[in-house]
Amino acid sequence: MDPHAPPTLLTGARVVGPEGERRADVRLEEGRVSREAIGRAGDLVVPLDGHLLFPGLLNAHEHLGLNAFPEADAGGPRASAYDWIDALQPLLASDSFREVKRVDEALRARHGALKNLLSGVTTVAHHDPWLAEMGDPSFPVRVVHPYGWCHSLRFAGRYGPTVAEALAATPAGARFFVHLAEGTDAEAAGELSRLERLGGLGPATVLVHGVGLGEAGVARVIERGAAVVWCPASNLRVLGATLDPRALLAVGRLALGSDSRLSGASDLLAELGVARESAGLEPEELLRLVTTAAAAVLGRPDAGHLSAGAVADVVVVRDEGGDPAGALTDLPRARLRAVVLGGVPRVADADLRPWLEAAGVPVRHVLLDGVPKVVDARLFTEEASALEPGLSSAAE
Repeated sequence: MDPHAPPTLLTGARVVGPEGERRADVRLEEGRVSREAIGRAGDLVVPLDGHLLFPGLLNAHEHLGLNAFPEADAGGPRASAYDWIDALQPLLASDSFREVKRVDEALRARHGALKNLLSGVTTVAHHDPWLAEMGDPSFPVRVVHPYGWCHSLRFAGRYGPTVAEALAATPAGARFFVHLAEGTDAEAAGELSRLERLGGLGPATVLVHGVGLGEAGVARVIERGAAVVWCPASNLRVLGATLDPRALLAVGRLALGSDSRLSGASDLLAELGVARESAGLEPEELLRLVTTAAAAVLGRPDAGHLSAGAVADVVVVRDEGGDPAGALTDLPRARLRAVVLGGVPRVADADLRPWLEAAGVPVRHVLLDGVPKVVDARLFTEEASALEPGLSSAAE
């Protein structure tokens, strides 16, 4: 994000990924992981003994502008997300929701990006129209772009483009995202065939939710080279059911998404906990869903790992022993030691302030869920930060 960040050598930590862990120094230069893990004269050296380094997490499904709304309770479980949305309409007309609607859309999107960054997410797939704000260097996360999107089959054209319009607008090589089979009824079960008839099922297709696919539908998705984003917290809340992730996970066609706080988990770390409880996945499998598998689903081969050439996005946590692959699962966000975006520390515990200062980061002191933190003041604007529960300014 910042090409002028000083080359930085992170030393003494264990590097963790779905493939295992290794003790290695990591050098960050010009926004990338360097091929060399040996410091040079002039490098900023950050000793991180007793810590774990993870790649920045990927959230494969988010509505960035919806996170400022209060948690929605439309009753349930419902047979489909369509039924849930219909039942939600009176709540959407309430004063509390109308107050949030009056907040500028770009500001709400920035707030959603802050929410993600605070939980270790550095790359987000946004399932709504692209906003110019998202391409600004001060935007708190990377947003997958370009992309094509359609809301869903029933709401196509009512909100956003039709399937045909969306497919025509999806650039070559980009992913096409659509909510599909978000239900347990016959309509959900038939949506995959409908999408295929419309020409929307292929290697670039990323289906969101897929609860109603069934075994045959999952097999068809795999056969056509498509992928699915799994959002178990939202599914269980809205539908009382979720996708069996194992077949898609086994072939690398599954990623995890947090949806938004309107229906989903508070953040991607909490979503990992729901995924573990709902499907009993192993720590390495869970980690894959927010790193390497997510990068493959989203078409971002330079993300989700800390190998040479990867984007310099890093999550730092204390090494508490045990299985390092499971260290992030359901971890409260305030226990992350630091989040690095583009080689620059953007959020860190207060004792790591010298790192931010040495990296040339303008520092702002905050409390995150009661824990003192220092943050990059360029990303954490007062207006966006004020929308985030648990985040407040603090004295130096």
